[in-house]
Amino acid sequence: MVRTKTTPILLAAILLFAGCATQPSVAPGPLAIAQTKLAEARSHTVPTETRITRYFEAAEIAENEAQRQSRDQPAKQRAEQIYNDASAETTVLLKGANSGKYWNHNERIGSSDVSYEVRFQSGGGNGLWSPGFFDQLKRTKESDHRHLRLWVHGPGFGGTLVGVRSGRPGDPFAPLVGYACPITTTLDFSPSHPDRARPRFALDASHVV
Repeated sequence: MVRTKTTPILLAAILLFAGCATQPSVAPGPLAIAQTKLAEARSHTVPTETRITRYFEAAEIAENEAQRQSRDQPAKQRAEQIYNDASAETTVLLKGANSGKYWNHNERIGSSDVSYEVRFQSGGGNGLWSPGFFDQLKRTKESDHRHLRLWVHGPGFGGTLVGVRSGRPGDPFAPLVGYACPITTTLDFSPSHPDRARPRFALDASHVV
């Protein structure tokens, strides 16, 4: 990507992360680029901000391809999987990296070539979790599914995660040991300028069971 891009990202409270999944090989083109970006983002040998940026790039490319390939179901499904994995994994990274330095802070992340202005959408209504509601965010494969009464997977956009909240005296009907909820996280790349995109993070509570 040559031109400079500043992308505001809005984090909406929908915490649901998808675990890392091995992607099938794809033909050269945008999906192959997205898959490469995702692989680079998963590397622990590169700086955190570079990893976050690669996740955003992978998700943005995959989202565009899923819409463009609406009649090609296999290609659309691969694009959705890349988008979902990137959304989930970057949410976990933002939450846990550098003692929460990047979590729930509106700031620009990236380099002079590619940068994203990250924004977190507030929760408390419309089926959205507040970014600060859960103490931990876990990939589904890292959680104990026995504590979840029902787990439903379906097609579409959104990375799946498990949100863990410790018990608090002010939580009505909540056990003191806390509880876990299945959640969904999305990245919304809305245009803020003809040549720029605005990625927004959304944490959706509508899929909580």
